[in-house]
Amino acid sequence: MIHHLDTIDDPRLDIFRDLRGNNLAVQQGLFIAEGPTVARRLFASDYELHSIVLNDAKWNALDGELPDGVEICRVSNAMASELVGYSFHAGILAAGIRQPTPNLETVCGAAIAADKEILLVVANEVIDRQNVGALIRVASAFGATAVVFGPRCSDPFSRRALRVSMGNGLFFPICQPNDLRAELTAVRQQFGLKLFATVLDERAVQLPDVEKPRHRAILFGNETHGLSDEWVKFCDERVTIPMQRGTDSLNVAFAAGIFLYEFTR
Repeated sequence: MIHHLDTIDDPRLDIFRDLRGNNLAVQQGLFIAEGPTVARRLFASDYELHSIVLNDAKWNALDGELPDGVEICRVSNAMASELVGYSFHAGILAAGIRQPTPNLETVCGAAIAADKEILLVVANEVIDRQNVGALIRVASAFGATAVVFGPRCSDPFSRRALRVSMGNGLFFPICQPNDLRAELTAVRQQFGLKLFATVLDERAVQLPDVEKPRHRAILFGNETHGLSDEWVKFCDERVTIPMQRGTDSLNVAFAAGIFLYEFTR
């Protein structure tokens, strides 16, 4: 159903209001996809749609692609910017309904049943939402089985993370265990995963020299501090990227791309 609104005070718009500070969508079990690319991917995914807001500028471009049976609110360009709280050029917001977090053991078991290798990208205390989104996008590009976010990571279904990931996380498992260590221990024991700690340590195995088992998990730490000593000891092997000219670190998402390229080539 399409509604042409002439005021942003309509309560149907509440979940889209002041998006930089409003957590109403999260509280209602929803997530917000921003922009045509991410919205289209949401339409094509298995996630159920809740509602859509579309401004006049994007109406002609997207009218024929809008799904049936979803509440659609059309507003003026100026109203859209006033609604979200910033200059809104993306033109479309789509609210999706969150699904239960996939169980990591179930995800790995399905890969084994399909005779596929297991490749997990594991993030512990990655806080920046752009980095969270970029990790998802990189993991998708290299065919990871799943991305696993520890409980102290930012929300992988936040508006910013979804936009940076370009909606890729809507098409493969994003796991968010409450007890990251316990679930990694379980899949390591059950499926023979080898856990690799990514570190800045010249004494670690150089990435080009690492032996690549069929089933593996690559762990990435906090943007500032990396993996704690406790997590490094928990893993089976430490691995590092050889760097030149005194470069001492890389952005976690850039580093993930390098590690995944080497682990999958």
